Amino acid sequence: MTTRALIGMTISHVALNAVLFQVVWFAAVLGAAHGAPWLGWGALALLAAQALTTPHWRIDLAFAVVCMAIGFLVDSMWSWSGILVYDGPGLAPGWIVALWAAVGLSLNHSLGWFRTRAILGGIAAGAIAPLSYLAGERLGAVNVPVPTLLGWIALVWAPVFAILFALAGTLDHHTKTTVVREERS
Repeated sequence: MTTRALIGMTISHVALNAVLFQVVWFAAVLGAAHGAPWLGWGALALLAAQALTTPHWRIDLAFAVVCMAIGFLVDSMWSWSGILVYDGPGLAPGWIVALWAAVGLSLNHSLGWFRTRAILGGIAAGAIAPLSYLAGERLGAVNVPVPTLLGWIALVWAPVFAILFALAGTLDHHTKTTVVREERS
C-alpha cells in the first residue's frame, strides 16, 4: 500500500470517527430530551464498531471505560451540587455516560491532534464544556439553573482533558515504540 493511500485511509478514518462522535452526541442529547435515552447507546455501538477496526482497539475501549467512570463521577457531582439538573435521581444519567464513552473512543482519532498538545486540548475542552451543556439544555436534555456556575465545569474539564490527552499521547508513543522494536526483531 502506498503512503498516499495510507494517509487517505487515515484521514477518512478520522473523519468517520468525528462524524460518529457527533451522531452519538445528538442521539444521546435528543434521545434524553424526548424520552429515548437509549438512542445514545445505539449510536455509541456504531462508534465502538468503528473503533474495533483500528489496530489499537483495546486502548480505545480502555479509554472508553475510563472516560465512562470519570464522566459518571464528575457529572454526578454536578448533579448533586445543583449545577446541572438531570431527570431522575441525583446520579449522572446513562446518556451522558454514553457521551463520555464516545470521548474515550475519539481520543486517539478525531481528537488525536491534542495528544501532543495536551494543555491546549485541556483549555479547548474547558472552553467548549459550558457550550456543550448549554446546547444540551437548549435541546431539552438537561437544566442549567445558573449558567455562570458552568465555569466550575470548565475549570474541572480543562485538567481532566489535559491528563486524558497526555495519557493518550504517552500510550501512542509507547505503542509505536513497541511496534518498531517488534519489527526489528
